[in-house]
Formats: sequence, structure tokens, C-alpha cells
Amino acid sequence: EESSGSGFTIRHDGQLCILTNAHVVADATYVEVRKAGDARKYVATRLKVAHECDLATLQVEDASFWRGVRPLSFGSMPCLQDEVSVVGY
Repeated sequence: EESSGSGFTIRHDGQLCILTNAHVVADATYVEVRKAGDARKYVATRLKVAHECDLATLQVEDASFWRGVRPLSFGSMPCLQDEVSVVGY
């Protein structure tokens, strides 16, 4: 059975990885990823899966996957009771 999802690149513990939803990769025995606009598929491995927040990180060993990829930069962490905006569903 196949499933698909989306993700984006982040820098975690000094290395580039893909952040995606845990439910997409949690039970997969084999994970492949591809970049938008590129038909080539790359083998990915799960680094971490957190079902509590439905997030997972993936690593791609093939260095050519990361060429031209910039990780998403995060802003500062909000304080308790700060107003925040959320986009998504």
C-alpha cells in the first residue's frame, strides 16, 4: 500500500532533514522522497517519529538530493499566552 504526504527541509542537530507527518511514514517499510519539480526519487530513512504531535523527521543520504535546498528558518519561540497565527488544517 502506498501513501504520500508533504514535508519541508529543516536543520536539526546540525544536519539537514525533512520534517513531515508521522502518520505518513510511521508504518512504512520503505520510504522514498522527491523534490518539487524533480521526478527523481531518493531513498529516505526515518530519524524520529512522534505520534503525539504527528511529526517525523527523515534523512536522505544521497548528497545530490540536498543540492540547492535551503532549510526553513524558524523565528523565536513565543511566550505563554502570546497571540500566534496558525496556517494549515
